[in-house]
Amino acid sequence: MRIQFTICVLILTASAACAANGPLKSNPDWKVEIIRQVPEIHSPSVVTCAPDGRIFVAEDPMDMALPSKDPADRILCIFPDGHQTVFAEKLHAVYGMQYVDGKLYVHHVPQFSVFVDDHGVGKDRAELIETTNPDPTQGGFNDHIPANIRLAMDGYFYMAVGDKGIFQCESKVDHRKAELRGGGVLRMRPDGTDLEVYSTGTRNHLDVSINAEDEIFTYDNTDDGQGWWTRVTHMVDGGFYGYPYDYRPTDADLLAKYRADKGAHPGYPYTLWRIEEFGGGSPTGAVGYNEDALPEEYRGNLFTASGAREISSDSSSPAKARRIESSSAKRSSSPAATAANFGRSASPSRPMAWAST
Repeated sequence: MRIQFTICVLILTASAACAANGPLKSNPDWKVEIIRQVPEIHSPSVVTCAPDGRIFVAEDPMDMALPSKDPADRILCIFPDGHQTVFAEKLHAVYGMQYVDGKLYVHHVPQFSVFVDDHGVGKDRAELIETTNPDPTQGGFNDHIPANIRLAMDGYFYMAVGDKGIFQCESKVDHRKAELRGGGVLRMRPDGTDLEVYSTGTRNHLDVSINAEDEIFTYDNTDDGQGWWTRVTHMVDGGFYGYPYDYRPTDADLLAKYRADKGAHPGYPYTLWRIEEFGGGSPTGAVGYNEDALPEEYRGNLFTASGAREISSDSSSPAKARRIESSSAKRSSSPAATAANFGRSASPSRPMAWAST
């Protein structure tokens, strides 16, 4: 199986804010190029690429200007020479894509489908899972739901799952079932078999990143000030990470000590814990960089993105997380000029950018 890595980032940018703040900036060794923007593209939600350099980008208007339950999303295929095709349309909320061996696997919640790639047009659509969550729009729109997928060397797709969870999920191939009450990680084979829950007890990470040793990491969203801050976590098979009820103690004295220690340890001994936390924020996309196109200092790192904050490079050691923020994060604290996603963002006026050294 061959997968092409690209640092293709969706940038949330309001044109008025761009005019006020000037061009998007990056660290000195990097450059940012806009490759698509309104009106060429609307509400992009997730990107992936093929080995020949084509970029697949999903548009998610159903969570912006259109009703959240109507299948109105589509996927565009952008070729290296600049022309594009409509790969697939009339999809549900597209939160995950992965290109493997001439096929595009698409998680458009609640369905998980696979398309044969016929020169930039999706054909022979087949459903691997009919529903990962039967009511993803509870609360108003598609958020906190099962999201992006990554293929690991062990031959599994690993799926990020928000805390709306997994319900009524059954493979249409071998009919294995999975249920996850809350957030975590799900996995399955690309042929739709061996569906199972991998880890549990997280909140709302939209992506997973995988290093060269198949170690899995997430960058999770905060619970808005209750103590579960944005956090990088090493996910292990069978791991339980405590959210929402067991990550901090309920006893008043123990809770005071937990807060005084700034959550350095889990509230209960049976929960696993994060590597590091980074305060408030809205983490979105993440990817483990295991290729050799970038300079050596970036190899083996985890690249993460967070709404209104940064694109970051973290150590992918399970024992350490070191965040290196892009300079664009230091010049903006509002959603107006934000590195929004390798996987998900939230504005119809954001362009799509290419970052490279």
